[in-house]
Amino acid sequence: MTVLIGKKYLLTETFVSLAIIFSSVKEKFNEMNNSCYR
Repeated sequence: MTVLIGKKYLLTETFVSLAIIFSSVKEKFNEMNNSCYR
């Protein structure tokens, strides 16, 4: 039972960190696009 909860927690942690990385990358990409258009 504890192992299941641990795995679920790990999965959630990984998903959250991936989402954070993705959003920061998207922001950097948007900044690059904006500087290119100027």
